[in-house]
Amino acid sequence: MRISIDIDRRSSREVERQLLEYAKRKGTDMEGAIDELAGDCAKQLASRLQPYGLAVGKMKKFQRSIIAQANRALKNANLSPSQITPAAAHEMRRNSKGQVPRNLITSGQFKRRPISVADRLAYAERKSKAAGTAKGAWLEAGRRAYPKLKVAKFFAKLRKGGLATKSGKKMKRQVELTNSLDYIRAIMTDNDVQVALSRAYRGFFGKLKRAIEK
Repeated sequence: MRISIDIDRRSSREVERQLLEYAKRKGTDMEGAIDELAGDCAKQLASRLQPYGLAVGKMKKFQRSIIAQANRALKNANLSPSQITPAAAHEMRRNSKGQVPRNLITSGQFKRRPISVADRLAYAERKSKAAGTAKGAWLEAGRRAYPKLKVAKFFAKLRKGGLATKSGKKMKRQVELTNSLDYIRAIMTDNDVQVALSRAYRGFFGKLKRAIEK
């Protein structure tokens, strides 16, 4: 998924003046200010992935929940490798909300061969890490666009698959953020992207205004 951050070249002179004033106060240039906006966009994109926000405690709780649900879906399923994979078994048992019911009973559904404990735990661990890695990829893209972007150490460890390319000068500055994870389209909609970018722009220009008015 590629997202382009581009300050509209038709923007009013007032916006350009504000960007220049903000950059001056920050000790940078207009390109640096727009790169900062790209970093803010990356954080908002990461925030739009479940669990919403960037609270580390909430993320760890979410990962524990994923592990518990995956285990619940596969435990005692007695699956034959020729019939179904652990990933498919997990998907089959998820409800319309994507969750595995707490009262799920799978024992005896298949009789040939149970999934080993090692395979079950390995699958659950992979699923939990995938949730954090998706956020981490956007944050990595943000750090590449704006190296001063503050990212919690927890997410810094999960940075993988995030890219940023920058081109142009002043109001022609363009920044492209990329989350290259193969499953990002399955967990993030175009509406999620638009909501994230809208919040980032609104927050950035609010920050810009407050800085100028000091």
